[in-house]
Amino acid sequence: MQTVFVFNVRRGVIESKYTGLDIQRGQPLSGGAWLKNVLVLLDSNGLVTEYPGSTITTETNRIKTARYRLNETGNVRLNRVMLIYSGNPTVKVKIYNHRFSSTATREITLTDLTSEKWSLLPSSFKGNYVEFDITNFTELKGIFAEIGGA
Repeated sequence: MQTVFVFNVRRGVIESKYTGLDIQRGQPLSGGAWLKNVLVLLDSNGLVTEYPGSTITTETNRIKTARYRLNETGNVRLNRVMLIYSGNPTVKVKIYNHRFSSTATREITLTDLTSEKWSLLPSSFKGNYVEFDITNFTELKGIFAEIGGA
């Protein structure tokens, strides 16, 4: 098993890191339209698979985002968040004062969410960086956050 990194060509940064995947090689194939593009993956046993596939798995899924800077000048409040999803997700919202800090300044776990509805956060939810850790969803289409003043 190895670690796989996802590089965003438009932004020029590594966005995601996956561990525990048996992927030896990957090659994108373009069908000429966005909906027809796939990634062909080769594992250590020589098995070729296609991503995205059509098989729904029973594996627990998790997305942990990068830390996003809320503000260039300092401490800012994260007012509310909204997800567009299917399933019944659990969302941990973490605030950090420093990008490389190992401990979150503030953390809240949101459950019983409604897709496409804003969830308010406590007024003490202030910091410089935000990170989302989302589990138990079927499909995730978007994560939105509203920031306010200090």
